[in-house]
Amino acid sequence: MQLSLNIFNALVTVLVVCNVRMSAECITTSLPPPPTRIAVTGAVCGQMADALGVISNVDVDLLSTTDNRLIAKAHVDGSGHFTFSRLPAGLYRPHIGGFSSTAEMIEIRNGPQRTCSEPLMVRFQVESECPNLSHISMVPRASRK
Repeated sequence: MQLSLNIFNALVTVLVVCNVRMSAECITTSLPPPPTRIAVTGAVCGQMADALGVISNVDVDLLSTTDNRLIAKAHVDGSGHFTFSRLPAGLYRPHIGGFSSTAEMIEIRNGPQRTCSEPLMVRFQVESECPNLSHISMVPRASRK
């Protein structure tokens, strides 16, 4: 028993002195599906939330999906609402630091417009070592205010 305890203590000492990092591996069983495109025909607007509720009073970036270039910034108000207007046609992803990328892309089909007729719900997931993508969905017409 004493020999086992001495070996355990020696191992712990080696791990601490050598600062050995141990981490869990992410195990995936398949490749993720290709990103879905959510098409809008005007400005991009909606509400941001995470697992705890509404995300508010932060800035959100809109990034190009081709090169991750910053296209626009918007402020998320106290109710979690945001609007990006006057954007060129293209494929985009919303981004807030500390949250994972969205599985879906926003596709703006026609040129710059000021008004938003198709609000989105963006549900962010906290970023972690293992992929856990955030999601975008259209707000059902009956739920729009």
